[in-house]
Amino acid sequence: MQDITPPSYLNKYSTASATGQCQFVYSLVFTQIINEGPITVPITSPIQLASLNYKSTNNIQSFYDISVDVPIGESQFFVGATSGAVTKQFLISYTCEAPPTTLDITFFNDTLYDSYGPSTDGPILTFKVNNFLKTGPALSATSSSQSLIVDQNSLILLSDNLYGLALKFSDGTKWTDIENDFTISIEYKGSTFALPSNHLIKSNIKINNQIQIGSYTLYSLNPLNSTKSYHLYPYIEYQSSLDEHPLWVMTSSVNAFNSRLSLSMGSFSNGLITSVLYKGGVTTTSISLSNNNNPVPIISKPVTFQPPPSTDTVYSSSTDLTNGILSSILSTNMPIKQCLILSGLPTPYFYYSDSFYPYGITQGTSLSHIRQDEFFVSPLKKGIVYVSYPLTMNSYELIPSIYDDSPPNIESIETFYIGSILIYRVHITDDSSGFFQIDKIGNYTSLVSGTIQDGIYEFQLNIAEVFFPTTVLLIYDKALNCKVVDMTTFQTAGKHSFKPNEFNSVLDINRVYWKYNDVDVSGQAVDNILYICSNVTTLKPHILPYNQATTLIWYRPVLGIYNSSIGCYEYEYPIHKNFIPGSYDSYIWLGSLWRSINFLIPMFGEESKLRVRSTFGDALGPLIGSITLLPSGSVLIQSDTEIKWKLTISDPINGFKTGIVSIVSQVGWVRYNFTLSPTVEGHMVSGDQYMGFYEISIPINSICTSQKFSIYFIQLEDQNGWISEHPTTNIFYINPLMKYIDDIDATTSISIDCPSSTDISAPTLSSFDFSPKWIDPTYSGELFSNTPRMVHFQFQVSDNVGILKEALPVIYLSDQNFNRISQISELVTYSTTYATYECKFNIPFGYGYPEGIKVSLFGLVDFNNNIGGYTIASLNSTFPNTIEVSNTFSPKISILSTLPLYSDRDFYVMGTNFQSTDVLMIQDERLDIISNISSISSMKTISKFTMGALQGDFVFITFRREVSNGVYEYSNSFKVKIMGTSTDSSSLSSSSSSSNSKSSSVPASSSDSSPETIPPTNAPQQCIDQCSGNGECTLNGCICKSPWVGLDCSSKVIIIDPSINSTIPVTNVTIPPTNNGESVLYAIISILSLNELNNNGDIINSYPFTKWVASNNTNSKYSEYTSLSYLYTTTVTNKYDQSTTTLNVSIDYFDKDAVNITFANQILTMNPYSLKYSVNISQYSFSSSLNTLQVVLSASIESEKDDNECSSIQTGNTVESESEFIKIQVNDHSLYGRFIKRGIVDGRIRQITNTPLNTYSKSTPSKSQTLIGINVPHYQKMIQLDPDFSVLLDNRAATIDSPNAVCFEKKSKLTGAQIAGIVIGSFALVAIVVVCIVYYLYKRKQKAIFMKNIDQKLGQINNKG
Repeated sequence: MQDITPPSYLNKYSTASATGQCQFVYSLVFTQIINEGPITVPITSPIQLASLNYKSTNNIQSFYDISVDVPIGESQFFVGATSGAVTKQFLISYTCEAPPTTLDITFFNDTLYDSYGPSTDGPILTFKVNNFLKTGPALSATSSSQSLIVDQNSLILLSDNLYGLALKFSDGTKWTDIENDFTISIEYKGSTFALPSNHLIKSNIKINNQIQIGSYTLYSLNPLNSTKSYHLYPYIEYQSSLDEHPLWVMTSSVNAFNSRLSLSMGSFSNGLITSVLYKGGVTTTSISLSNNNNPVPIISKPVTFQPPPSTDTVYSSSTDLTNGILSSILSTNMPIKQCLILSGLPTPYFYYSDSFYPYGITQGTSLSHIRQDEFFVSPLKKGIVYVSYPLTMNSYELIPSIYDDSPPNIESIETFYIGSILIYRVHITDDSSGFFQIDKIGNYTSLVSGTIQDGIYEFQLNIAEVFFPTTVLLIYDKALNCKVVDMTTFQTAGKHSFKPNEFNSVLDINRVYWKYNDVDVSGQAVDNILYICSNVTTLKPHILPYNQATTLIWYRPVLGIYNSSIGCYEYEYPIHKNFIPGSYDSYIWLGSLWRSINFLIPMFGEESKLRVRSTFGDALGPLIGSITLLPSGSVLIQSDTEIKWKLTISDPINGFKTGIVSIVSQVGWVRYNFTLSPTVEGHMVSGDQYMGFYEISIPINSICTSQKFSIYFIQLEDQNGWISEHPTTNIFYINPLMKYIDDIDATTSISIDCPSSTDISAPTLSSFDFSPKWIDPTYSGELFSNTPRMVHFQFQVSDNVGILKEALPVIYLSDQNFNRISQISELVTYSTTYATYECKFNIPFGYGYPEGIKVSLFGLVDFNNNIGGYTIASLNSTFPNTIEVSNTFSPKISILSTLPLYSDRDFYVMGTNFQSTDVLMIQDERLDIISNISSISSMKTISKFTMGALQGDFVFITFRREVSNGVYEYSNSFKVKIMGTSTDSSSLSSSSSSSNSKSSSVPASSSDSSPETIPPTNAPQQCIDQCSGNGECTLNGCICKSPWVGLDCSSKVIIIDPSINSTIPVTNVTIPPTNNGESVLYAIISILSLNELNNNGDIINSYPFTKWVASNNTNSKYSEYTSLSYLYTTTVTNKYDQSTTTLNVSIDYFDKDAVNITFANQILTMNPYSLKYSVNISQYSFSSSLNTLQVVLSASIESEKDDNECSSIQTGNTVESESEFIKIQVNDHSLYGRFIKRGIVDGRIRQITNTPLNTYSKSTPSKSQTLIGINVPHYQKMIQLDPDFSVLLDNRAATIDSPNAVCFEKKSKLTGAQIAGIVIGSFALVAIVVVCIVYYLYKRKQKAIFMKNIDQKLGQINNKG
């Protein structure tokens, strides 16, 4: 046995008694040479509890925490350890000392100190027990004052022998001695071992502030002193004679509420007091409100809470387990907002399913429906699973033949810091199902080596942003077995732990002071600094700012940075403008708990106080002043119509910033969400941020069901972050509808009366599919192909009556850890009784590993509000319901997140599979490489870099690794915003990518810091002819091996010798014949004109391209891959304001080996002998913000022969990239153009469409020509486009059966529909400004004449443009 007990565990006195006992905890490691079985510790006196912290998989070593009660004195006791038939006794010596028989106490303040802040309910005292040389027994306090009282929670241990005492106010009728000095008595709690220590305390309260009540209201209380609500809202306006903090206290007869009220708006002399009184568990109470000028209560009245009785009913319930899916089924009328899943008793795994509408509703309406919760359970899970609902609980016992019932083991812990990132490197083992998560620390996705059964993890915590105030950690495996770890005592055999590196004792602090003790924030914010000085220099300590208002939210903890020059930790402490005057409260983490920093002020004096002033403060969230229902509160529906809510939102000091209002239908529970802001786009119709008038509306179809539409949820935020919310469970949020809370239904609801209907059938699925059906959840892609976990769902819904267009179905995904994520689908097409939807679901990193992901779909609603849905099981009967996943972790590099990026500052990148030799490639908005930098500190999951100067709004970062000489491997490319200054609001949180979400709870995908419009992923293709033996068949279709291309990989890129024109962007390609009698191919690429279109698609301005300036492109970004590159420039003068728009076209000839390039976040493989066109259009002055641009191109193919010729044009989607192609073929040769479905518009990726422009299009066996317009969306600065072309030799010559074929033998002509098919096809050209592709087939002896004719025709086209 090895005793690894920290000395601090034993540094305590016995209980306060002559026969007292010391309660010690020993940390003991037991080891056996041969595995005789598990090591156990019998409970024999004086042992009270033996907690197993760790057991090796081979039973060789076990780690126990042993709790003992030993008597006063020096002695020994035995600890027994048993393994199999072997028991051994171990002797432990101890010393137990009785506490002092007298209490030597010194108060740091003999006068009450009161910050009037929210961290305490009254004045405080701080004292020291001088003769406590160890941790002492519990103390208690009593007060001789009847005004200031002490309860069981008033006395707290700060650390060591230092204590804080927080007093509270009684109700005003007992304030007769509130100005008097009084006595505080301290003694051992529940013991007479020492006499009480009595101390005279001076009062700090004076009743000389003359307070006048302007008006007061108890909102939600009716004239009969009753309320239908669960809350009361005191609203009191006052004036006072002195500019000092008034005292307001509200009490209740049964302690449903007993607290001092804080100023919400105004100043000490002219202010507003608001608060929230909660019903709690009482039906009746009496409340009173007093202030220090009016001990006799100003308000005193009984209150009766009469909330409407619930009509919720559960008609029936059941559970079922089928194919690994555990189902809990209810027949009910209950709107289930949340259910609690408990698994693995006695230490359960809790999962709160936030699953209100539409999850689980398979059929019915709100009046009666079937609700089915499903859980994809591990086959190794054993025990009872409980599903708890508001009115009932379902349960099901899992009894597998092979199971896992042992929680994971912590083998070792190492701690590292890289900047503000705390890294725990933890070795975790689990005997069967594998490690799942350490609650609040990290999960299995942080695996860096080994397996989830025996692996090393790097868990990251950004301590500058996140601090978890907890002393208990819960460690789970995949079967949800749990181990409880007490952070205050847990350690590994190597004496390592998860303890935060905070101040352990007040004795470690020698000074506390502020940069500014007095600040005025009237109309402006102030950046202050709190200094906490210490000789301990290695801490990472936190404080927690705490706002004093009813809309309080817990702010992000602030990390102290040690300044060695002054010997203090510095805490940056911004105080926002118009803050309420008074103190600015904080908490400090001491030992294992948050403690109010007010308790330190008596110890460290005046310089530790912060005093805030403002002329007129505002800590009140926005309020709704009026509500108008239109056309009325009750509407008869006879035709399609709208119902409306007109709201007035006021925030007179800080100003309203943003908010959400949700309206819910009574029968269908369809939620209509509106985002409000003081703009036209934010539904404001008049007014401003201080007083605005807003209007929201809902369309009502003439086919409907009678029901109410009610305000379901409101959250409003002002410019300084103060929040109001309806309804709220947060005791610090004021209700913006508090003026209407007693009759909220009549005030905020609109009832509609619809024609009766017998329809009770919900919409049904006609089709449902998704792709891919297999993903690697731990792979993030390479370069800009960074959405490998994107799953594209497509489905069709039908209903005989009509589909409610506003109700968008929701896709739900479930893994075996009871984690459910969801995403709302998008409506694609709609025709009353038929609708198609899609949903692009970016699966979070690691989600579903290694068991797979199950799919369900809910929220199909018709006009009559019948609700339908498809569970995992019901989908499986007809449609696919499983996303298979890789069962191994990807070895590829992944960037998952970053800290904010600033120029000339350290930069941190987080992810997986990093190596110290990796290079970070940084690209600008145009994808030009700015720099390649090496890390200055690196681990498997984090790298630190020193950044140089940066310009622009954002950069792309990519890791590059040289795997062999000249061969590189890349991570996914990741977009990072460049922050302006450290005060940038978004600098408070790290950047994250929607394609690379990763956290301890595997959350749903989050939005990228700079969201972009990504074109849809190409639909999967079929593998034709086994890819002609020239490619690999995948789920998406044929992936061709270079130099083969095409859907069936049957076309081969051939060597060409292009002649690039040195004056205009035209390329001639001569292709020698492969057989006698064949002709020669030529290609020409040209640009015709630029059009400005209005929102109806009409041309309002047209600009032909007639003059170009050409030069050798010595700065080509593809120079290392090409031998020829030209740059062409032309300009147009805007007819609207005479401004100039520049168009640049560069042509690069790739004549080396196949190479990967990127454009618009897309990896493209450039085959050798390919041509790349890069096009940039500069700023254009639109005559209207609704207008767009259109680029006109001409495409033609022509042969000199007019007999025995056959041509075809094929368009479609590529497989290997999200691109489209056009393939123009004459006999067995073709020109292949690839156009990725993306352009870069103002630095963001956007989709672009194309349309046929006129009837100029026509085709013959020897000629095909058409004009196409490329439509560019409205933009501000620049557009970038990037098509490429190759010449192919086809295994199959063009025939009459080829797509859009025109063959001489059949005298075929294209119909109008065929011509439209050629122009539109299936491709929506995104990355092209203009391309004119012409094949010329002709006899060699007529070449010069034929080329001249072509030049003349091109000139005619340009003149027409």
